[in-house]
Amino acid sequence: MASRTDFHYPTLAQLILSACGGLLGLFAAALLLMVGGVYLLSGEEASLATSQLNLACGAAVVGVLCLPSVVYTALRLMNRPLPDWRLPANIGLFFIGLPVLWAMALALAAVVIGKQIEPFVVPIAFPVIVGAPIVWLLVIAGRGLLYGGPQRRWGTVSFSLTGTMITVLTAELVLGVGLLFIFAIWLTANPDQMAWFEKLANLTKSVETPEALQPFLTELFQRPGIIPGMLLLLAVVVPFMEELIKPMALYFLLGRRLTPAQGFIGGLLCGACFALAESIGSMSMVTDPNSWVMLAIGRSGTALLHMTCTGLVGWGLASAFTHRRWGAFARGLLGAVALHGAWNAAAITQTISALQEGPIWKVLATASPILLGVIAMINLFILVKMNRQLQIRPDAPAVAIIDSTNA
Repeated sequence: MASRTDFHYPTLAQLILSACGGLLGLFAAALLLMVGGVYLLSGEEASLATSQLNLACGAAVVGVLCLPSVVYTALRLMNRPLPDWRLPANIGLFFIGLPVLWAMALALAAVVIGKQIEPFVVPIAFPVIVGAPIVWLLVIAGRGLLYGGPQRRWGTVSFSLTGTMITVLTAELVLGVGLLFIFAIWLTANPDQMAWFEKLANLTKSVETPEALQPFLTELFQRPGIIPGMLLLLAVVVPFMEELIKPMALYFLLGRRLTPAQGFIGGLLCGACFALAESIGSMSMVTDPNSWVMLAIGRSGTALLHMTCTGLVGWGLASAFTHRRWGAFARGLLGAVALHGAWNAAAITQTISALQEGPIWKVLATASPILLGVIAMINLFILVKMNRQLQIRPDAPAVAIIDSTNA
């Protein structure tokens, strides 16, 4: 328990941001719940109602996760003691129970998808399907590591779900607009190419199924520079940008001389929140039953990727700013970008290979899922190895790990 005697303006900023995030999440959940109800009452396709209700549950989860930060910051500003609730030291129940719970929820969703009861069952299982793998990874990778007081932990969560996500979306929007501007200039200089792309744009407005676009997409990927350009953008530029922005909450804590262990666990939290928000958005938009189940499984691997990469960057940041080990930051960032880029490259290759013909594409179609599995195993190995290396030794002093302000 800790008490607060001095007014702390950063705490006020954290309170405002967390309160806005919580209220916005809960308001969006209520609005989406109404939209889903309208779909149900109007007799629309069950999958459309399920999509809105899933998104409502996801928005509610985001809103609720911002509330502990509101409570802790309000208590600090009122100079009240801060309770610190933690998971029990014995994680055996979480280690076994969470995967079982996730598998049961996913199996239940797979059974009811496509049936009339889908909108009433899948949204209830949705938070478990999205969140259980993330919590499991946090428990495993964060075991024995101290990050700071409850205000710091929940402040990192609320900031990552609000400020970080807004920054990532803004950066990607600016990048997209810039690329469109460059592409428009290139089309102006190549009028022969403009006619083909205009035909493709007009086609996308009239097609009713994605399959109708496959002939044009196949031709698009055969054009010079398209595939290398996609790989450069999605496997190099985007991973580098995201890995710099995802641990944004840690940038405000570097002045507190975070230890490498604190940087790692803080990065895990940042990556977990990013993965949660991304999974909620992507899984809520898919209405095809078969694709939804496969996406749910794939998102578990993506959560592992985001948490590992941001954990590495957080470890590197703390090592650099606290111990002046700038090489550790370079290794952490480049390692994260390499893992993220390899994952994106394998996923892109898997998608493109389904639209191309030839022996090399058949090999890539088979190799891409295997590569994704190998990368997932590497990520899990890194998490376990980092946890073991950073755990506090029984004979090591705890003063250097626990921040004196507990914030």
